[in-house]
Amino acid sequence: MTGYATFDLVGQAKLPVGRMDYGIYNLLNKDYKTVYHQTTYSDLNRLPASGTTYGVSYTVDY
Repeated sequence: MTGYATFDLVGQAKLPVGRMDYGIYNLLNKDYKTVYHQTTYSDLNRLPASGTTYGVSYTVDY
């Protein structure tokens, strides 16, 4: 198995009502395989992990 590290940028902002969370994941677009895909024996299952992805969520507690 080969080790890997990714760099994520995450944060949150308080809004008048609720909170917004956001992130950029795998910021440097590192090419790697997840632990699951590193340990499978079939080459068909050895898929690379996602490249750079983005996420935003909005939360209201009531």
